[in-house]
Amino acid sequence: MISLWIKKGYDDMDEVIFNINRHVQNQGLGGEITAINDGDKIMFMTTRSGNGVELQVTGSEYNTLGFKTTTITSRGKDTTFELAYDDYRGPVQTVHDDLAISSSASGTVHTYYVNGEAINFSVVTGDTQQDIEDKINAELAAEGMGFDVYARVGTGTNSDYKVTFTLTNQNFTKDSFLATRDDSGVVGSYQYDNPRGTGFPIEDEKRVSDMLTFIENLYDNAVDASIVDGKVQVQDLRSGKSKLTFSLDEKNTGVGYPMLDPNIILTGRYSGSAPDQWSVSATVVANDVILKVTDAKGNTIVDNSSNPISNLSYNGEEIYLAQGVSIVLGEISASTSFTVNMTEFSNLSFGDLNVVEEGGECRCLPLA
Repeated sequence: MISLWIKKGYDDMDEVIFNINRHVQNQGLGGEITAINDGDKIMFMTTRSGNGVELQVTGSEYNTLGFKTTTITSRGKDTTFELAYDDYRGPVQTVHDDLAISSSASGTVHTYYVNGEAINFSVVTGDTQQDIEDKINAELAAEGMGFDVYARVGTGTNSDYKVTFTLTNQNFTKDSFLATRDDSGVVGSYQYDNPRGTGFPIEDEKRVSDMLTFIENLYDNAVDASIVDGKVQVQDLRSGKSKLTFSLDEKNTGVGYPMLDPNIILTGRYSGSAPDQWSVSATVVANDVILKVTDAKGNTIVDNSSNPISNLSYNGEEIYLAQGVSIVLGEISASTSFTVNMTEFSNLSFGDLNVVEEGGECRCLPLA
């Protein structure tokens, strides 16, 4: 949320925009948010995009720019056209309920983990829920996750505290996940969530027409997307002078979906030179997890039997398997196994594009 306190007169809109962006920069948000004007209207834009992005703006009391003191909220859209399963949705959250957070006069240090990264904060006697929340979020920011994960601290359902972590400011895809561990040492201290919705991993058939409709909806139907002479053509439908920005970033990793197991995430990019099908098993023995991976011919790729993963100390970090692919384990309480298809050379044929077109013309992007 941005709160602006601006109390001076201005000669023109350029001065207004300059001063707003200076305030945004001073708050450490310059790399995340920028202000522009459309005539006499002021618009705030985030540098991120996606259905997990939310921007809130609140004007200060009696501000000279006429901003409303009620909060205005804008939410992003899904910017990824998935060729397979595409039901990714938020919120992605982990909840640590009835959590005892001890304190002392000199400060009691607590260590939590977020996606494998240690978050250390000190609680002193008299700290309020807000104080603890601020300290956790300050440490998240210090670890480079300040705009990716947000923590809220409230009253526990039955006692003590409830700490909720939320994945923020991103577009939810098959690689999105949130894994957190508190330092209570009790059952449930490790929590995991991802944005996979219902029906995983059933895939919907996709056609080129679906991609064109996706592009049009992304621009609120202010553009027309079509195929002309084998090229994708995107045209601004608004009248008058306009500036159309269209970018395309292929993210085909060659890694398929862990069939029938939504509690597992495979990350990275498959670097193999031939297609393959991996068989993956996660076997739970007491408090340990044994990972075994074999290829389509039955050859062993990974076998950590001699050094299993401890359920008591695993904190959601990525575990490297082979050929550029890593695995993240959710709350594994029972043995599981699945197969996953790997595809080599999985780039889109038209590569990565970023196009800015001014005026009334359109931009055509080759399909091949």
